[in-house]
Amino acid sequence: MPDLTINEFNGKYRINDFYRPIAEKLVHKFPELKHITVASILFLDNTEGSGKSKDKIRCAQIGTIQEKWSDIIYQFTGKRFDYFIEFFRQNTERLTKEQLITVVYHELAHIGTDGNIRHHSIEEWANIVAKFGPDWLAPHLVIPDLLEDGFQWDGIQSPNLFSSIDEQMINIVKAAVEWKQAKENLKSVNSADELITSTLAENSAEKQLINQINQYNASIKQTP
Repeated sequence: MPDLTINEFNGKYRINDFYRPIAEKLVHKFPELKHITVASILFLDNTEGSGKSKDKIRCAQIGTIQEKWSDIIYQFTGKRFDYFIEFFRQNTERLTKEQLITVVYHELAHIGTDGNIRHHSIEEWANIVAKFGPDWLAPHLVIPDLLEDGFQWDGIQSPNLFSSIDEQMINIVKAAVEWKQAKENLKSVNSADELITSTLAENSAEKQLINQINQYNASIKQTP
C-alpha cells in the first residue's frame, strides 16, 4: 500500500504505515488473527497526546471509524478504512522493537471475528501477561519477538517471571474478570431460562473467585 502521508504535514495526528507490515506479518502468522483484514486499518501516530486514561499510561488504542468519515476518506484516497490504531509517540518511542510488535498484536486482538471491537479474552490476557510479565512494557525490557521464526506461545518458559504466590494472584485476577463478565451477562437476559443459566454461571464464577482468594490467603500464612 503506498504512503498516504503528506511529508510536510506536522499536525497532532499523522498517518504512519510503518506499522502495517508488522500487522500483516502478525495476521499471517497467528491463527487467532487470521480474520483481520489489515488493509481496513488506518495506522496513526499521536504526536502530542500522553495516552493517559484513569492513571494508566497506554501505548496505543484501537477504534472504529464512523461510516461517514470512512466514505469521505475513500472519496479522497480510493482506500476504505473501518478501524484505526492510534499510537502515542511519547510512550512508544521508549519501546524496543519486540515490545512494539507485541503492542501491535495486543491491539489487533481487540478485533473480534464478528468485526466488533472487544475486550481481550482470559486466554489472550494470559498469553501476554503470564508469559512476558505484568510489566512487559517497562522501558528496555527484553521480551521474545513474536515474529521470530519458530515462536510459539507455549514455547515460552516463564518459571522465573512469577513466584507461586504471584501465579495465584494472576488466577485471582482471571477469576475476578470471569465473575465480572458473568454479572454483565445477567443484565442482558431475555427469558426465564436464560436468567436461570446466567444466575448459575454468576454464582459459580463468584465461588471460583472466593476459592482462589482463600488459596492465596492460605499460601501467605504458610510463607516463612
